[in-house]
Amino acid sequence: MAKWWARPLVSVCCVLAAALTPGNGHAEYRGGTIKIGVLNDQSGVYADIAGTASVWMARKAVEDFGAAAKGMKVEIIGGSGWRARQSRISAPPPRV
Repeated sequence: MAKWWARPLVSVCCVLAAALTPGNGHAEYRGGTIKIGVLNDQSGVYADIAGTASVWMARKAVEDFGAAAKGMKVEIIGGSGWRARQSRISAPPPRV
């Protein structure tokens, strides 16, 4: 048997979720350089899946968008995130 409070609780949760959901964002280009960073694994185990090809694909996406024809300067910054997986580098030193 269903509880008497289940349906109102679901309704309240739905209303709260709708109220707390952010609205549409608004972005505006004001003439500077747009920098897009691609952080991926370029030399480890996942390099075959998402290696340097990810940076190439980001550059091709900017070309397909036609940023140069629209007068926008877009810079793709490709990096490797291998240091983030090394605990001695990415973790803070322990405090005594």
